[in-house]
Amino acid sequence: LLNTMPMWEKGERTIKQPVFIGDVADGVLNALMDPDAPGKVYEAIGPHQYYLCDLVDYFYRVMRWRNFRRTYMFPTFWAKVAAMDRLPNRPPLSPDRIEREFITDRPTGCPTLEDLGVKNLTSIEKRAFYDLKPFRANAYYDENLGELAEASPPPKYVPA
Repeated sequence: LLNTMPMWEKGERTIKQPVFIGDVADGVLNALMDPDAPGKVYEAIGPHQYYLCDLVDYFYRVMRWRNFRRTYMFPTFWAKVAAMDRLPNRPPLSPDRIEREFITDRPTGCPTLEDLGVKNLTSIEKRAFYDLKPFRANAYYDENLGELAEASPPPKYVPA
């Protein structure tokens, strides 16, 4: 179906902690310069946690796509995934990839990017507009200032 995104449990049980690639690059460079870093495991996680459903809804609001909805993974979706998994080279969808996409990000207590000296981690709200601009509906429409409302940010997940 058009304008639908099949997601495990509609994304309402998966918690993600997105990280900006520039922050990861800074962390890698800092790790290369740090004599204590070799042999240590660092977690590349962003500053905030979100439910996956809230992130996906936010991304579609930023892209100004109307009539979008998340759905459950129906048997027809799994049939498509099984067919794509048989494609040569790198299939766009596979059962393994879907399983990885819907695993909750759980910090393990290892050092993070902040421990590598990356200060002021970039939040998703600061980057989404720029990263998703090419995918916006009517991306090249010159709107008047304030003509179209900005997308409200996703609520942050607060562990109980």
